[in-house]
Amino acid sequence: MDQITTEQKIQSLSRKYQQLASSVPDKKLRKYFRLRTLSNLIYHLPQIKSNDQDWIAESITKYIDEFQGSVNEMSPEKSTQLYFAYLKKATSYYDRYLGFAYFTPQVLLFLYAFLVLGLSLFAKFFFALSMSLLAALILITYYYKKHIQKKLYGTFY
Repeated sequence: MDQITTEQKIQSLSRKYQQLASSVPDKKLRKYFRLRTLSNLIYHLPQIKSNDQDWIAESITKYIDEFQGSVNEMSPEKSTQLYFAYLKKATSYYDRYLGFAYFTPQVLLFLYAFLVLGLSLFAKFFFALSMSLLAALILITYYYKKHIQKKLYGTFY
């Protein structure tokens, strides 16, 4: 049996990804399909060890195929269910071995608010605010760097 090359896997996944991306009818629904996450996973597939590429490519393929069948009936619950069924293991692998970072804007906003409130309990408000702004700048820089490297994935990213 012929072995499929990494380039062939990427071409096949890229075609499936393009079909999925073009079939999403509503821009508001796009986040549920995790198109940026899929794009980043496919982009970095050549960096995966060859013996792990097969199961990762298969997971991505199954994920895309499942979404193709339910483009018009997508919901946050179904999106999350499909993520855990097909992509969770792969994104954990990318996170662990390729330095990917989990991203969701809501979590960043919550952490920032928690930091401001927490620091303001123990320090003067302006000190807490300045330290929080510094922490926010560091987080923004970190995630911007990951965005440039295409090493982000997330719940609705």
